[in-house]
Amino acid sequence: MSDTDLNLPPTEDPTPEMETLRAEVKSLQNLLLAGLAALLLLSGSVNFLLLWQVMSVSREYQTQRPGVTQILNDYERVSKPMITRFVSDLQEYAKTHPGFQEVLGRFLKSPAPAAPGGVNEGLPSPPTK
Repeated sequence: MSDTDLNLPPTEDPTPEMETLRAEVKSLQNLLLAGLAALLLLSGSVNFLLLWQVMSVSREYQTQRPGVTQILNDYERVSKPMITRFVSDLQEYAKTHPGFQEVLGRFLKSPAPAAPGGVNEGLPSPPTK
């Protein structure tokens, strides 16, 4: 770096203090450049790692998707009607046994799906906390 780079008037004879200041400025410039290069390398590595993770998860998703779809279809076709029928039967039992309504209200946190024939009528709402 010369005096013209700093927009300083030229000096006739550079003093030793000026030479040490120039050396320190040059050292700081090199240090800043090394820090920026390290930051660039680090951010590039993190981006590469994230890209690799996205690709890995995408491949895993594609391999597991058919199995999960099959499980979901089985639930919708078999388990869900059984659960609905069981809750319906519990509600029907609660209609004829008033003491059971309190027990059913404790464990049935969300409103049950409406069964044919209005089976849900007459049940107490679940207790609020």
